[in-house]
Amino acid sequence: VTVKVAENRSKGDENRAGRYTKMLGKTATDLQKQALVTFKATLDQAITARRTAFDGAQTTFKAAMDKVLSDRKTQIDAALTTYKTALKAAQDKATADCAANVDPKTVKTNLETAVKTAKTQLQTSRQAATKVSDKVTALIAARKFTTNQAVSAFKTTMDAATAVLKAALKPVTATANTSTQR
Repeated sequence: VTVKVAENRSKGDENRAGRYTKMLGKTATDLQKQALVTFKATLDQAITARRTAFDGAQTTFKAAMDKVLSDRKTQIDAALTTYKTALKAAQDKATADCAANVDPKTVKTNLETAVKTAKTQLQTSRQAATKVSDKVTALIAARKFTTNQAVSAFKTTMDAATAVLKAALKPVTATANTSTQR
């Protein structure tokens, strides 16, 4: 959890606590107070579940992103190592051919061919390396799906708890007046 997320969560917790205290002061009966306590407990549990889901999705996303980037770096590093090795081998062969009095034009042609081949292999290896963008898009979609599920579950719980609380907080006199008029 980043510092900014932690600060925002803390502010939200403080605001919620203030609203609970204010609502508790307005309750008239023990039944209403109990309904408010139940509402608070249900909401706190739903918030904890949502936060856990969000944190899990973010942690999974970051770990997967690190792996994707690490795999790509490993592939590119291997291609560069192969390229450097091929260049060194071509240079060593050219040096050896010169020492063995091979025709300079032949040495030059062989060296150019080896360098071109190494360069082509490097380009092919780089193009064949895993594309990060496709995997990142999939990871973002997975994170979004998880967070959307958490938000949906939270909203469902919140709506149900709110309905129960509203029913409990309705004024008692409104129902008493309708029953005495009959």
